[in-house]
Amino acid sequence: MRETSFGTKVGLACGVIALLMVVLAGGCGDDQPDVKNRVPTVPYQLEQAKQAAKEAKDAADRAVQAQTNIQAAIGKLDDAGRNSDGSVRIGHPETSNPGTVTSVGEAKSHDGETTNFTFYFTFAERNGFVKTFTPVCPNQSIPVNNTVILNFHWQQYTDSSNIGCYKIDGYTVVR
Repeated sequence: MRETSFGTKVGLACGVIALLMVVLAGGCGDDQPDVKNRVPTVPYQLEQAKQAAKEAKDAADRAVQAQTNIQAAIGKLDDAGRNSDGSVRIGHPETSNPGTVTSVGEAKSHDGETTNFTFYFTFAERNGFVKTFTPVCPNQSIPVNNTVILNFHWQQYTDSSNIGCYKIDGYTVVR
């Protein structure tokens, strides 16, 4: 038989005690599995897929509603004689509020040896809005010394040297 030393017996006893403590404590791991190592179940994946589909449908519904709102706003602009960027549509008749012509004039500019005259007038509405009509198309009749409602439109020139002018279609005297 072999003799065992006292140190070996103490080491063996400590090892047995440590093993018993681990077994009695419930093992080496936690009761909860580690979440990062957990494999998702089919019902969990199905629930996630349903939630993602619902969120995608909600986003698509919001996009469709936004598109409908944009089209409605563009339709209102078109009905009001404006382009989709808000600018006045060329040739669309416009009407002012009641007001008076406060000044009429011409501006002279030189382009080399050519002198250009630009005719204009300023119209002040009763509500305080002031608009300068420049340039005004030639041979226009502009009412002065009366309170009027102007009917006008922007007339595009056919040649590329000029951008266009305000054409006065008529006016109504307001008493």
